[in-house]
Amino acid sequence: MTMNPSYKPPCLALENVQCDNRLQDISFTVRSGQCVHVVGENGAGKTTLLLAMAGLLNNGTEGQIKLNNVDLRQYSLAQLATSRCFLSQQVSCQFDLTVAEILHFYTEVARIPAEIEDALELSPLLAQSLLQLSGGEQQRVHIARCLLQIWPAIQRGEGVLLLDEPLQSLDVAHQQCLLQLLSRLVAQGNVVVMSCHDVNTSYHHASHVALLLNGQMIASGQSKSVLTPNNLKTTLKCDFHLIYSENAYEFLLPVVNKP
Repeated sequence: MTMNPSYKPPCLALENVQCDNRLQDISFTVRSGQCVHVVGENGAGKTTLLLAMAGLLNNGTEGQIKLNNVDLRQYSLAQLATSRCFLSQQVSCQFDLTVAEILHFYTEVARIPAEIEDALELSPLLAQSLLQLSGGEQQRVHIARCLLQIWPAIQRGEGVLLLDEPLQSLDVAHQQCLLQLLSRLVAQGNVVVMSCHDVNTSYHHASHVALLLNGQMIASGQSKSVLTPNNLKTTLKCDFHLIYSENAYEFLLPVVNKP
């Protein structure tokens, strides 16, 4: 991708961020071209962290979050909506609209970009009612909706994608298609921060990982440095082994200790 002179590499910086009893003294930075997976057990604070980074959790939040060196609180929601998107775990639609109608509401382009449509296999769904789709199909639509919201910024390599468990409900094939799409977007300079429960997925697809435990960040950095058996045992309360196959392909496998 050729950068234009006005290109602004995206950057999110958190400094001593706290939110009631849900986040405690969180500090880390996400830079252009990074895919960060937030890993932790249920209730660790992953969703709260993503909401704070999206500028959707100002009440009760202390510390500072900067987007492109500007305090997040100085942006209006309308301004944020042009460069950052947030995918919630739970999205409901009360109107019986087709997928095409819903998606075109979020974009000014006449046609859904082929890169989104192909990766998420949207073509067979466009004429159908969202309310009649399966959970996995709806998830693909909502992911597309988020991407379309900031697609011009994504094309410039200036997008910030905050995704709360985007892989949930997706079958294995569509999980891989989404991960490959996100990798291509990151390679263009965009930022992806997503929560994930699959350690193997984070190990192989995240450039960086942040480990949360009880609202505290216990480790962050490059994925293969952070995702160690000791760190994972502390974070997820489960033993892991790091295994190498003959071709040096690495796996992290949970070990269940039977009583």
